[in-house]
Amino acid sequence: VLLVPQLRAGALEELRRLGLGTIEAAGAWLAGAPPVEADRFDPHQRAVLASRVQALRTQRIGVLDRHTRRFPENLSTAIFVHCLEDPGSGRVCGAGWRALRGGEVVGGECYFIAAEEDESAVGVAFAEALLRVWEHRIEAGRGPHVFHFGTRPWEALETWVGASGLAFLWLPGRGHHTDLQQLLGAQFSWPAPGE
Repeated sequence: VLLVPQLRAGALEELRRLGLGTIEAAGAWLAGAPPVEADRFDPHQRAVLASRVQALRTQRIGVLDRHTRRFPENLSTAIFVHCLEDPGSGRVCGAGWRALRGGEVVGGECYFIAAEEDESAVGVAFAEALLRVWEHRIEAGRGPHVFHFGTRPWEALETWVGASGLAFLWLPGRGHHTDLQQLLGAQFSWPAPGE
């Protein structure tokens, strides 16, 4: 059962306590056994665990939840951003964004930092271009939303351009961005071990 995707230590310990050491045993138990008093999984935990075990057993992606609140329903434009970090220095060495509206590309640019002294100027150009598309896509009751993959690229972008006109993206309590890695992990059961 160690291969069950996103399995937490407490759930692993509970499966072992119940004598369910294999994916097959856990799957059979989760599919057919009614909850018992000794079972420490609440109904939601059982459903999520069953879906993840089933995805691994069948090698098919399972849907955990068909609805999400991780991004607004009234978005006008989806803006996908990503940055690359130099593995040696940890500094941003490239970034890009692409804006989509109704499935149609409405903008996008890539930036590369050739020399360390260009980092600030490239950051300003990136921030200004992204801010322009953001402001241009605000319309009656609808607005743009930024999507990124993983927390590390988002944190690197904040360090690089967070003090610019884009600072509002990182304000606490503001929901202007969605981590697709978290969204995919929360909404789907993947037929692969790990996070």
